[in-house]
Amino acid sequence: MLKYLATATCLFFAATTAQAQSVPVDDNFLTSTIPWDRSGKITLSVGVRETGEGQLVLCGAWASHGGPKFTRLNRQLLAKSRLVAGREVLSRDLTFFHQVTNAYTSRGMIGAEAKCVNTGKPIDTIDFSQFTFDIYEGPYRDR
Repeated sequence: MLKYLATATCLFFAATTAQAQSVPVDDNFLTSTIPWDRSGKITLSVGVRETGEGQLVLCGAWASHGGPKFTRLNRQLLAKSRLVAGREVLSRDLTFFHQVTNAYTSRGMIGAEAKCVNTGKPIDTIDFSQFTFDIYEGPYRDR
């Protein structure tokens, strides 16, 4: 069981134009690893892109560590967590993130395929100075 609320702060995201449904993770993505216990964890990567119309696009990828039990728990974590910039919730459900093999974690998720969704929100109105993964603290059920 996750014992704390985990957040990751990023001071700057370079927004680039993206029309694709997926993009490779690069150095402009924020990556964070969250442990469950000694044997399980999740690594998350999120990036921000901009459409030609100036709308916010969120792109994400994740990798699970520790076997099938932790993959199930990590899916619950994604469904119950959110991305927040300042006081604005950008996404309440992160299950759109693309699951990738944990081999990408050894290189900071660089090159992993991240799935993207258009939020429809104007990118120029969002305060990225306090960008966080707002991770649901629990409880989680191992079914």
